[in-house]
Amino acid sequence: MCHEKEIASQQDAACTASKHPDVACATCHADQAGLEAAHEAAQPDGKGATALVKTAVDDAVCASCHNAADLAAKTTESAVLTDSEGTVVNPHDLPENEDHAATECTSCHKMHSSTGVEKTATRYCKSCHHTDVYQCYTCHS
Repeated sequence: MCHEKEIASQQDAACTASKHPDVACATCHADQAGLEAAHEAAQPDGKGATALVKTAVDDAVCASCHNAADLAAKTTESAVLTDSEGTVVNPHDLPENEDHAATECTSCHKMHSSTGVEKTATRYCKSCHHTDVYQCYTCHS
C-alpha cells in the first residue's frame, strides 16, 4: 500500500529496478534507523508513516555485482555525457578530483524512476557544470 510506486517499478522495463528482480528491498535500503523512524507511527491503513526522503544506498551494494573497471570499459564509447564544447566524458570513469568524490551510483541511476539514465546523469553533471562545459574552473574566476 505504501510502496506501490516502488513495487510497480520492478515490473516497469523503463526502471532500473526491473533489471534487478531478485534483489530484496533491504539489500539496498539497509538504513535500519532511518527506516524504523519513518515507519514509527505507521498504521495498518498506511497512514501515519513519514516519507523517508532518501535512503542512502552504499556504493558497495552496487559493487557487489558490478565491477567499476568493467563498467568503465563498457562505456568507453558512450557519448551520453557530452557538453556544449563537444567534450565527452565516460560516465564510469570521471576525472578524479574532490568535486567528483561525492558522486555515487545513485547520483545517476535512479532505481525506481522511469526517467532514463541519460537524462538523470546529464542533470546530475549540470548541477555543478551549469554552463554545460565539463572543463573545470572555466566559469568561476
